[in-house]
Amino acid sequence: MATSLATFHLFPTTFSSKPSPLPPNLHPLLRLPRRRPPPIHQVASYKVTLEHEGVTRTLEVEEDETILGRVLEEGLNVPHDCKLGVCMTCPARFA
Repeated sequence: MATSLATFHLFPTTFSSKPSPLPPNLHPLLRLPRRRPPPIHQVASYKVTLEHEGVTRTLEVEEDETILGRVLEEGLNVPHDCKLGVCMTCPARFA
């Protein structure tokens, strides 16, 4: 009894995260560079109101700085220890 086996040919497949280049004969208007969409939401700074020891103060905190860092720059004396938020000396309530 003869057994026939199917033959499969595997073709090499390459994957790339880059878009394929545009063909040279494409219309010039279609060859314009792609523009990135504008960011959905961009915040430059936050207004933070701090209430500590009976004193209320509003600070403007930039998006790349911490609230504690800004409070210390303003010279306010608030409880803190590690400045990383791990020691739990400076927990705050957000309203």
